[in-house]
Amino acid sequence: MIARAAETNCSIFRRQGMKDLDVVIKDYLNNTKYCVQNMLRELQETPRGKKFLECQTLEQI
Repeated sequence: MIARAAETNCSIFRRQGMKDLDVVIKDYLNNTKYCVQNMLRELQETPRGKKFLECQTLEQI
């Protein structure tokens, strides 16, 4: 049951209480580059990876 709630709003585990869903979504999108960077790992040194690292906005990604 808790896992389903976490799928809907992962801030369920915060000590300070849940964040508003819009805030959670915004925070998640702000972390997109970090998440993709972790997926790329050693591919960051390839031309594709270097181009990705140059991106500054979600739109550029």
